[in-house]
Amino acid sequence: MLLAEIRQQISQDLSAQRSIGRALIRFRGPFVMGWLHLRYAQCRKGNCQCTKGRPHGPFLYATIRVKGKNVYRYVGKADDASLVRRIKDYQEFREKLARFRKLSREIDGEFKRLERAFTRHYPG
Repeated sequence: MLLAEIRQQISQDLSAQRSIGRALIRFRGPFVMGWLHLRYAQCRKGNCQCTKGRPHGPFLYATIRVKGKNVYRYVGKADDASLVRRIKDYQEFREKLARFRKLSREIDGEFKRLERAFTRHYPG
């Protein structure tokens, strides 16, 4: 890779990292460490459709960490909107943080390539 290409890649990655860093510091807590998922349910009442292989749902549930244990909670009520938002914010924060860290590793590698390129092309 030419020196100009390495410099350009570093510049682009630093810009992307700066943008992600700004987004990370704009988050407001508190977050809820959890995951949202859909689940089907069976009521098992007499002649209900769920006893014939057609379960009810899907219903939105959250798996959240409480005192080191996973807790499953139905989140279909209107007052659960705050919980859903805090879980989604947590997940978005984690995704951006992972991207930020990946860019850090890539930038480090690009600076190492730049160092090698300078060392090979030094005219002295």
